[in-house]
Amino acid sequence: MDSNDSTRSRLGLEGELHVEQLNTDECWRLLQEASLARLAFVNESGDPEIYPVNIQTAQGTVVIRSADDTKAHAITARPHVAIEVDGGTLRVRWSVIVHATAEVIVDDADSPLHRSSGSSWFPGTKTRSIRLTVTSITGRRFLIVAGARPTGDVSSAVDRTGSVDESKSTERRVPPTTIPSFPPMGDDRRRPH
Repeated sequence: MDSNDSTRSRLGLEGELHVEQLNTDECWRLLQEASLARLAFVNESGDPEIYPVNIQTAQGTVVIRSADDTKAHAITARPHVAIEVDGGTLRVRWSVIVHATAEVIVDDADSPLHRSSGSSWFPGTKTRSIRLTVTSITGRRFLIVAGARPTGDVSSAVDRTGSVDESKSTERRVPPTTIPSFPPMGDDRRRPH
């Protein structure tokens, strides 16, 4: 039994596990439609960090608004970053990953970059823009089980955005599985961002 067979068996999938590699144009389209991403970078202590951030795309770059904080300082010192955006439906998901070189820019309220970068879902004054020059962009669209077990071939029920046409897909409902959770560990290195 190969790893795909094991995964299908564990998840209760019948038939093939469908994974589609997205082309560059489709990755950019999905990235442009996203407003929330996860920004991964290395902090000033050398530890990896991941932050939720609002993004906008502008002329082949990605723009993030930021306060003058430890994140902006760490990215200035170590400008190689990655962002991930994802979305989809209950059974079909997509993920786009961008590797980039970041440049932290002090905002001038009259600059086109400042005006085009939109508002933030996160509170606080944003006096910096982080412009990401993309070095690579990749993406995948895949079928997952989240409270449903597809039967038969569902690929014809999936459109290019990952949406499922319910009239073309059959499923058996199963109850969701409880995911255990644990309280955060005390860590005096954690700081508000």
